[in-house]
Amino acid sequence: TGILDEFLSIGKIEDGKIEAHYDLFNIRDMINTVCTDIQPLAKISQKIVYTHEGPDMANLDAALLRNILINLLSNAIKFTSEGGLIQVTSTVENDLVSLSIQDNGMGISEQDQQHLFERFFRAANVTAIQGTGLGLNIVQRYVNKLNGNISMKSIENEGTTFKITLPNK
Repeated sequence: TGILDEFLSIGKIEDGKIEAHYDLFNIRDMINTVCTDIQPLAKISQKIVYTHEGPDMANLDAALLRNILINLLSNAIKFTSEGGLIQVTSTVENDLVSLSIQDNGMGISEQDQQHLFERFFRAANVTAIQGTGLGLNIVQRYVNKLNGNISMKSIENEGTTFKITLPNK
């Protein structure tokens, strides 16, 4: 089902059927709900910790943001060993929303980092872990739909951090 959903998402994006629909919503509640909903997928003793700074209200597309978070959290769970820590941080300040998803997982080699957002790309150190190589490409496209930026820092065997900044309309 997940693979089919990813292919359908790519198709909808490429056909121009996905547009951002902005609404004012409580971002703290939404992200907290996503973290709570995804926790049962975590490995033994993996912990997802969420913190928020600033006002609770944001004007974004909550559905696109939810999809971005689910994908990044699923990856963090998948690529972090049992007992690992996944930290989610959101910040709302004036006209900017910042998100950070940090894990202490296997990390990504420097040579693989430059290709990470390409369709069907999978890092060399994850061949034994199930995946399609579409998730981060979809995340980047959703971030672009929201006129935002996504960046990533990773050190092999230490972990990865994805940072997203989005305009708060």
